[in-house]
Amino acid sequence: MTRGPSHDVVPKGTPAWSLPAPDAVDALRPDQLPVVVAHLAALELRIAARLADELSTSEDLVTAAEAARLLGMSLDWVYRNAKDLPFTRRVGPRTLKFSNAGIRRYLATRRP
Repeated sequence: MTRGPSHDVVPKGTPAWSLPAPDAVDALRPDQLPVVVAHLAALELRIAARLADELSTSEDLVTAAEAARLLGMSLDWVYRNAKDLPFTRRVGPRTLKFSNAGIRRYLATRRP
């Protein structure tokens, strides 16, 4: 932990910049609100893309076909059950990948 300019305790890894407090919105004029909403949406998309990129590079992800092979199930079964499988990763609006390590953990708990 390090001390910030206001002597508040700031966790390590906190970015050098910060967003204003939520109550700062109260000071905006009504005509400024749509611009702020658009900016926040752009930030949210950028953050989601970075998180998805971090997830895909920090985890060994496999395709649905490879997941089906590892699980010993059909490709159709993998897609039908993807939302219930704990190792499914959505990497795009219509793209699924599967955590190799997650599949192995799943199989270890399912097989004798």
